[in-house]
Amino acid sequence: MKIKVASVSELEGQDMIGRETDELNIVLFKLTDGSIVALEDRCSHADVKLSDGEYDPVAGEVTCTAHGARFCAKGGKQLCMPAVMPVRAYPVEVIEGGIFVEVDDFV
Repeated sequence: MKIKVASVSELEGQDMIGRETDELNIVLFKLTDGSIVALEDRCSHADVKLSDGEYDPVAGEVTCTAHGARFCAKGGKQLCMPAVMPVRAYPVEVIEGGIFVEVDDFV
């Protein structure tokens, strides 16, 4: 199932935005090549929104504000302690200016 979470124009001039839908909370990142990726907007170590953290587009990493855990924006892999689990990544598709993420039907 695809869910529209934002429009491309909302991400213009920004490298990261958080969005809430009825189904999930998502954080979108614009990579240096212009592609858009999506993660669950929740640190795997603490229940804190990653969209409140700092995103380094050159490194492609987001840092959680709670305890400094870092994650790869492209795939959600945890990069340092205190996080020991990755963050869920979602496939992204841009359709007619809309940013859609693919989610399981049970979400």
